Amino acid sequence: MRWLRMLADGRGWTVAPGWRVLGAALALTLVIGATSSESVFNTLFRLDARIIDLWQRLSGPDEPSGEVVVVGIDAAAIREKGRWPWGRSTLAELVEIIAAAKPKSLTLDILLTEPGPYSEVNLMRTFRAKGPEVFSYLPGDPDARLAAAIRSAPTALAVAGGSSRAIDDLPGLTQCAEPALMRAVAQPFLVECLLFPLALFESAASGYAVAFAEQDLDGVVRRGRALVGLPLQDDDGQASVTLLPAMPVAALTTCAPADPDCLAYDPAMAFLTDPAAGRRLRLTREDGGGPPAIPLTPSLALWLDFGALDALGAEGTGAARMISAAALFQGDADERARIEGRHVILGLARLGAIDQYTTPLASATGAAGVVIQALAADNILAGRVLGQPVWARNAALAYAVFVAFLALIRFGGVSMTVLVGFGGLTVLAPLAASWAAFEFGKSVILAATPALAALLAGAPVVYGRISALRRDLAEARETQAREEERMDAAREIQLGSLPFGADFTGIGFETAAICRPAQEVGGDFFELFQLSDGRLFAAVGDVSGKGLEASLVTALSKSIAGAVTDRTAGPLGAALGEIGREFIRQAPTAWRRDKGGFVTLVVARIDPQSGEAEFAAAGCEPPTVIGADGARRDVETPPVAPLGWLDSPRFETARLTLAPHDVILMFTDGVTEAETPGGALFGQAPAEKVAMGAAPGGAGAVVEALDAAVSAHQAGRAPTDDTTILAVAWTGPPADGAAAG
Repeated sequence: MRWLRMLADGRGWTVAPGWRVLGAALALTLVIGATSSESVFNTLFRLDARIIDLWQRLSGPDEPSGEVVVVGIDAAAIREKGRWPWGRSTLAELVEIIAAAKPKSLTLDILLTEPGPYSEVNLMRTFRAKGPEVFSYLPGDPDARLAAAIRSAPTALAVAGGSSRAIDDLPGLTQCAEPALMRAVAQPFLVECLLFPLALFESAASGYAVAFAEQDLDGVVRRGRALVGLPLQDDDGQASVTLLPAMPVAALTTCAPADPDCLAYDPAMAFLTDPAAGRRLRLTREDGGGPPAIPLTPSLALWLDFGALDALGAEGTGAARMISAAALFQGDADERARIEGRHVILGLARLGAIDQYTTPLASATGAAGVVIQALAADNILAGRVLGQPVWARNAALAYAVFVAFLALIRFGGVSMTVLVGFGGLTVLAPLAASWAAFEFGKSVILAATPALAALLAGAPVVYGRISALRRDLAEARETQAREEERMDAAREIQLGSLPFGADFTGIGFETAAICRPAQEVGGDFFELFQLSDGRLFAAVGDVSGKGLEASLVTALSKSIAGAVTDRTAGPLGAALGEIGREFIRQAPTAWRRDKGGFVTLVVARIDPQSGEAEFAAAGCEPPTVIGADGARRDVETPPVAPLGWLDSPRFETARLTLAPHDVILMFTDGVTEAETPGGALFGQAPAEKVAMGAAPGGAGAVVEALDAAVSAHQAGRAPTDDTTILAVAWTGPPADGAAAG
């Protein structure tokens, strides 16, 4: 069909320029917004963070390094020692147990910013003059006991960092930067205020550990600070920045002075800037070894790999799983043995505590802050901190600009499937790159901007293609409808020109025929009429090809066959030769020569008085004559090329005398070449066998039986060729001599 060919070769698929320009404009608008609008940037960053969260969940669990362990004050410990916060004696007892187990370091994720309720300071404040007497009844100062416990192991104490609004209201020693100084320095790793431990504990500890939860706008913790900066102003009015280790770094760099494996960093050279990889922090031992350099974000934070989170928490089953403080209080020797030589972080891990955070793993209960701090330290040791190459953002923007200009290209000859597939690849390519970078390179590649730009650039183009396709389909349907109307009219004309209703019983003949085109119009035809000399002329022909062109040649062939035979004297073979020559003169030259067109034709001429019959055939099998008793008689005609191939063809004439009620059967190759669904042909012999069985019933019975046999053989398969069957039965000489004409 013409409309199918039009869609197949891509005509009409060109997208209007307006749609392409709109796609490019949308993508470029996104790029401009990502670089100039904070709200757009934050939205895209949240999308990127969610994409990385998905990779975190899909990547599966990781084994921790085994060098970091959490001691959690969990629900079991609360049941063991009472509600939180505990008294300083209880906390001191726990620290003493941990210190006795010889950890490599101990980090307290617990703020100790004010004296305990039973400390000497608070007792003096509460009881005034009687304070010394009350204090004398106590076994000792709980704060002093805790300080002594802290001193017995390399211990880092938590320092709270945050905004002045959050820190100023807390009790303890606060150090805050002036707002003007914060604006002057303006670095993303700065904090406004730090809340330090009580001086008694500070003097006993080995260092600080800034506890800082870096939550994104959606409330999810994806990064942990490595270093925290506080701007200060010296006596000369010069601004400087003091860098303090955040808890993950403090946990790894706090150690005994004689420990050769102690990790450290140079505060004056806290981080290195690599032009290709960005900021990196290097922790080294005395011998220069240590974990891989740590990639840092602009806020000096670690983008965490959460694969080992569950293994470090209470859900873990390995040696690095969290140790319950209750087990230590109960004297569990196995749990105490797990502390030796490891970096221990002690903190509150009770479900429902305020220090619970949502992580990329999307757990319904979240994760305790102390476990996240341990995860960050473990990431450092295992080399799992995610890096973000400095070129990643520029590459994302460049890709977005590329797809914007790609939308302007005119893909007029590309099929819809290819276009949509290509557009899908441009959207999926950044996502695939982001996943591969995370899975194999432990890197964060931003995918939201390029993927969304590709989607915005491609959507109008695809919509324009769809609109053009709908328009073309509507036009094609109109064209198809008009073409079908013409074909239906041609079919009616073609079938109406065939002598289905011709009655020759008056001259001694019974006739029956079917002609069924495989398409709307076909190339088969048959003819029946009484010649001027009184004889009956019968013919069956098959024009090569199908459709409207074959139908026009069919009408021409039918007309030539009857007219030439009626005016040509002599044998029927001579008449068929004249038909061939006339066909050469009148047939379309382009159809005959360029397309190799031809016509197969079998003709018969029967005398109604004597039953004398003549036969001639061009390019097809001769007719079959079957007696009333079912006996078959051969009609001998030599094989000759079909009409249209030879300029001066010569044909032989076969003669046979019919007996009353003999049936002449002629059909086209649509009968013999009818196929089953499996491709098996019907054949000449089965067709003759069916006709022989039906011959006693006359011409009509033969046609009906053969047509039914062909349909049964096809078993529902659509015919691939036109089918024509003609049967002529001579019933004997007419009684009234009507054949004399």
